[in-house]
Amino acid sequence: MPPRRTITTQRTLADMQPIPFRGGCNTYNAPENLPSGSFSMIQNFRGQHPAFKPRAGYTKLHTTADGTNKTLSLYQFSKGRRTERHFFAQMGDDDVLEATNAPPAVTTGVFGSEVFSGSAGSIPASWTNMNDLMIFSNGVDQHQIYAGLDNFVYHFGTYSSAAALPVIPITGNDYTLQMIDGQVSTTASLAGLGTNATDCVCICCPVVPNRLYMKVGTKNTTASVMTVKYNNGSWATVSGKTDGTIIDSGKTISGDGAVTWTQPTDAIPSYMFGKSGFWIILLFSAPLSAGTTVTECTYGSGFQPIQNVWDGQRVPVVEARVYTDATGAYSVYSYASIGVG
Repeated sequence: MPPRRTITTQRTLADMQPIPFRGGCNTYNAPENLPSGSFSMIQNFRGQHPAFKPRAGYTKLHTTADGTNKTLSLYQFSKGRRTERHFFAQMGDDDVLEATNAPPAVTTGVFGSEVFSGSAGSIPASWTNMNDLMIFSNGVDQHQIYAGLDNFVYHFGTYSSAAALPVIPITGNDYTLQMIDGQVSTTASLAGLGTNATDCVCICCPVVPNRLYMKVGTKNTTASVMTVKYNNGSWATVSGKTDGTIIDSGKTISGDGAVTWTQPTDAIPSYMFGKSGFWIILLFSAPLSAGTTVTECTYGSGFQPIQNVWDGQRVPVVEARVYTDATGAYSVYSYASIGVG
């Protein structure tokens, strides 16, 4: 009986049945236990059932290198209550740069401009967000806080009186809710402010601001100049002010725009209208026209050290307890029983 022969044929790629893409990636079970069409690992693909889409490749964000400087850390600051994003690079020379263009746009030239000059010996920074404020810590400088361009103010109110603004005002109109609700139908009335030299808008921010952005409801139609002052122990005029609300020549708050100035380094927090924070006031050289309204006001800031916003004024304790060892008893004294003074 002749020996048996095994007949083999060579299969071509055209003869092979394709393995269907079922989508998904199972990294838990052993590869040999996965059914046909499943995958134990997928790289550089996004699962979009029933197929896969290749991930995008890489491209240069900017065309000109920053010398021999290296990147220590990167961070994109993205807000929740506002649509605003900033892309930062902490560099090996201890500076922080902000990208000229947000990815994936390509910048012709260097990455961007310097927004913070750090001290020597910085380590890769820790970054985080809190209430639409960014916190930056590089291991050597005081922790920095940054508000970006547009955050809702903590207080927006008007004070109109022939008497000077007192240290702790108790009169005025509070328009804070109208400024932060996002509704164009709710407004703050600025009509007639400037009739008295002491008339002003009082604005509170949690950090030292360097800009305001105002959306105007009904524009001012009379010639008037805005002065911005901040608290450094007294009311001091800011430097480098540019009033972007002057749409009609010589008339502040005649249109939407940003008011910017050089961020003060000697601002101190204070307490007014039930809030501690960094207060600024807006004064006007002549009365604003009847009907002048603002529908929204936001603030912005540059990098600055985190600091306590307590204004330094002593406040009464809420409760005190005295323990007598001989009797083993506590005596409790409340705010009402202690009194004030």
